[in-house]
Amino acid sequence: MQWCADERGSFMLKKVMDFCEEHGLLAHGSSIVVAVSGGVDSMALLDLLVHLQERLALSVHVAHFEHGIRGAASCEDAQHVAAFCRARGVACTIEAADVPRYARERKLSLETAARELRYAFLRRVKASVGAEAIAVAHHADDQAETVVHHLIRGSGFSGLSAMRKEEGLYIRPLLCLRKKEIKERLSELSLSYVEDSTNEDFSYTRNFIRKKIIPLMELVNSRAVEHLFGEAELMAEVEEYFFRKAEAFIEAHGRKTEAEISFSLKSLKEEDALVRREIYRLALRILEGNIINLSKAHLYALDSLIFSGNGKRTELPGGYLGLIKEKKLYFIKAE
Repeated sequence: MQWCADERGSFMLKKVMDFCEEHGLLAHGSSIVVAVSGGVDSMALLDLLVHLQERLALSVHVAHFEHGIRGAASCEDAQHVAAFCRARGVACTIEAADVPRYARERKLSLETAARELRYAFLRRVKASVGAEAIAVAHHADDQAETVVHHLIRGSGFSGLSAMRKEEGLYIRPLLCLRKKEIKERLSELSLSYVEDSTNEDFSYTRNFIRKKIIPLMELVNSRAVEHLFGEAELMAEVEEYFFRKAEAFIEAHGRKTEAEISFSLKSLKEEDALVRREIYRLALRILEGNIINLSKAHLYALDSLIFSGNGKRTELPGGYLGLIKEKKLYFIKAE
């Protein structure tokens, strides 16, 4: 691929392109939904993908979710995204929702409620346009923040592996970039973006980590973000190893019906404790579809359970139980 030396922003464009080629994120001729809030990161992602459209024969469709958290300012964000798409000839779907009400009704934090509704919207847009993937604008600094966030919450290696370059429906073409690089590109190209006032609200955990904790870590080591990113990459390899071990165990020893999975206690006890805990995680993921609310406490409770007697049980997320009967551990839906 040839790159023009005088092309504005060409270095960053090449960096993203090389990253995507190395990890197989953007197949030639693919259809991509781009999650665009209107902020600096997502506008940079959209601009980069628009520049790559012709080279890779991409079909780009923008999806903007208006959260209803900031009133008129949120509407202005949607208008900004729509105007950019009109100017560039990019298809765009915009949807609004009342996130605060959704959060109150389900007793969720605003962060969690917004994430649930936003990702459900993105999946709907992907299905409606027949896209292969959803591109989101997470970058290297976001990865570092995620590692710190998970570490503070007490996550194991699965949490410390943080965000993947490709994760199910989602791809992250900007994980190779620092935030400062993204800002430099938009400044160089004079591209406008919106500022979200909630990014300055320290009641949101991620904002506090981003604005307070990470800068302090960089005072200790200026390469802190780079090292945190590297640890996430290493932990992803560790998680993949244990996932494959758990997958092989379930294939060999699991007994699955539509509503439950069971394992003999003898086969479980022969495995290392680290492998057992990954088996529990994968078993519940198979039944429930996600394990967002599965904590370390749940995993240790299950591990204690297999050394107890028949009839012993522990509650699990999603309305499931871990239950011992007939010398087996069952994952079943609670009645």
